Amino acid sequence: MRPVVSVKRQVDQQSGLLGKSGKKLFWIFAFSILVFSPLSVGRALADSGNMTLKEALDEAFKLRPNLKSEKDLLKSRTYDVRGAKSSYLPQVQASYQNNYGNSFLGYFLFPGYQFLDYQLFTVGVNQLIYDFGRTGHQVSFERRARDEEKEKLRKLSLDLIHEVDIAYLNVLDKEQGLRVAIAGEDDAKKHLEEAESRLSAGVGLKIDVTQARVNLENAIMSKIQAEGDRDVALVTLRKAIGLPKGAHIQVQPYFPGDSSFGHTKEGDLELAYQNRPDLLASHDAVLSSHETLLGAKSQNYPTLTGNGSYFLAQIPTQALGSPAIPNNAFSSFSIGGMLNIPIYQGGLVMDQVHGARARESAAKNQYEETRQEVRSQLRSAAILLREAKSRLSEAKLAKQYAEENDELMERAFRVGTARSVDVVDAETQLRRSLSIYVQAHYDVIMRWVDYKYAEGLLSPDGHEAIP
Repeated sequence: MRPVVSVKRQVDQQSGLLGKSGKKLFWIFAFSILVFSPLSVGRALADSGNMTLKEALDEAFKLRPNLKSEKDLLKSRTYDVRGAKSSYLPQVQASYQNNYGNSFLGYFLFPGYQFLDYQLFTVGVNQLIYDFGRTGHQVSFERRARDEEKEKLRKLSLDLIHEVDIAYLNVLDKEQGLRVAIAGEDDAKKHLEEAESRLSAGVGLKIDVTQARVNLENAIMSKIQAEGDRDVALVTLRKAIGLPKGAHIQVQPYFPGDSSFGHTKEGDLELAYQNRPDLLASHDAVLSSHETLLGAKSQNYPTLTGNGSYFLAQIPTQALGSPAIPNNAFSSFSIGGMLNIPIYQGGLVMDQVHGARARESAAKNQYEETRQEVRSQLRSAAILLREAKSRLSEAKLAKQYAEENDELMERAFRVGTARSVDVVDAETQLRRSLSIYVQAHYDVIMRWVDYKYAEGLLSPDGHEAIP
């Protein structure tokens, strides 16, 4: 009677690659890379059939409606700046009038006579000369508002990259968990068959069969849970990309191995202060609110404008009553200026100044709140990253010990000093240790992505998650 098939040999048979290297290299590559296969929900691409992380990010940037909305808002802010600048330029107007008038009595007594009939063409020009910075403050406000909108767009982009990165890695992690669960179910079935065969032959124990059945049910439940986790991860990834309901995707398999994902440094906090778009947007909000305050104060000062006009008028011949009367066109022009001095407006300007000052104070407080939040997020991300790296180190040791224990149990089973259930338990522990080891790798990557997100330095190609 052959012993229970080990996890290592089962993977060898499934993959068709019998490893000739040592156990450590085999487990790192065979079970961490070769067990990956494309997800069963294929999204066909032209070349490889797999959607890489960069392709997922590119697709998300095209499909997410909130990014499109923010781009439109930024475009409107650009036009607002141009509109504010137009106050510096001359304002030119032109008009044409053709006035006709007659009386009721005159219409019947003198059918061809009109007492009012003339044509008037007028051109006027107004130019702002000086308004004590009112227009300048308005232009500065619109510029700051535009800069704030730019940072909001960058914040949305950063959030999108972070969301897609984490969702993509989570799919890889859950798919790996499903593969391990499927392998565990296969092991449990083989062990049950082995235990029943040994019991039928009179060399086994009833307790081994019972334990094998319990292990099989647990393995089936683990597989069901793993399938649900994988499906939820796919739904999350589709939502992060912005794909419609029912769309299918197929991710590119990736496992990091023992590669390093960087280290935290003392200067990262200052780097976050310089790069976090939400903090920069909050700073722009402070500057724009200050420009609003200055603009409100400038309404207390006079405004000087210049103006000029030119008009050309002509009376039709029939309106003069006789063709002998000349109807030559006549014209005139005028230039001048106007000084507008505000005296009393019912307290409107004062209320606007107080309101602008309150909004500036609120913007400053919000900036400090955002600054504290950035500092807290970066420190928390650094702690979680160190914790994930520590867990990975311990998971690596646990995997090595589980490999040694599995090998010892197989040797003991061959010489008759261990039961079949002991071998299966060792393999179960090995499989669980491997699953934790692989998951620990993905946890390190995710925490590294979180840390770069807290710094505000995630790139649109996703190389922080998958180099």
